[in-house]
Amino acid sequence: FYYMQIQRALEQLGYPHNEIKVYLALLQLGEGTVSDMSRAADLPRSTTQLVVEELQKKGLLSHCVKPQGSVWLAESPSRFLTNLHEKEMLLHKLLPELQAIKHESKLKPLFRYFTGLTNVQHIFEEVLNSKYPVQIMGSVLHMSQCLDDTIVEDFLQGLFSRSVATQLLTSDSDLVSVLKDTIRGTQHRIRVYEDERLHRVVYILFNNHVALILLSPKESIGIIFEDSGLAECSTLFFRRLWDDAEP
Repeated sequence: FYYMQIQRALEQLGYPHNEIKVYLALLQLGEGTVSDMSRAADLPRSTTQLVVEELQKKGLLSHCVKPQGSVWLAESPSRFLTNLHEKEMLLHKLLPELQAIKHESKLKPLFRYFTGLTNVQHIFEEVLNSKYPVQIMGSVLHMSQCLDDTIVEDFLQGLFSRSVATQLLTSDSDLVSVLKDTIRGTQHRIRVYEDERLHRVVYILFNNHVALILLSPKESIGIIFEDSGLAECSTLFFRRLWDDAEP
């Protein structure tokens, strides 16, 4: 399970699946030939050879010649951080040029669409950065199972640390009990509402925005609507369920 978490985290950083498998295989081997990595990563040798060349370009593998033959070595995992800093510096240099060629449209999008964990996480960031009260309907337990338990917990803790009120309508779980203790005596509120419909979709209402996250173990999808009429109707629906829920 921990190994899979590492793979998923590196994929979020933009590294292809096969590159991660080969790098982690060599990291565990210590050193090895292309054939060694091919067997350990369970990939064809021809595929492994191409992956090794890409990893070498990214500074994650190095070639070493020994008396008994040449082998490959995995560079320190800190190289991922170095690569990230290099990309960040490059982007900082490019930003002024990108801003200069950007054409400002007078039209505002009616909705924005997000797929995959990394992109859906942008919804959480936008909600946290808003300075408005937030209302959420959805199962915290199913959010943790379909997204990422650490990301979900950090998002909720971030909401409850803000100075503006958050209302969370959710099914009961261990994390919800912990969160209830955390917000005791604050302006934030949590109520329990047991309904299977809350297991499939998360509704987040904030500043005339309605965010929907369609939960799926394979790939969750997020949509943000910016429409005052839809936000008003959704708020009325939320209040009705809120009044029926257990404090």
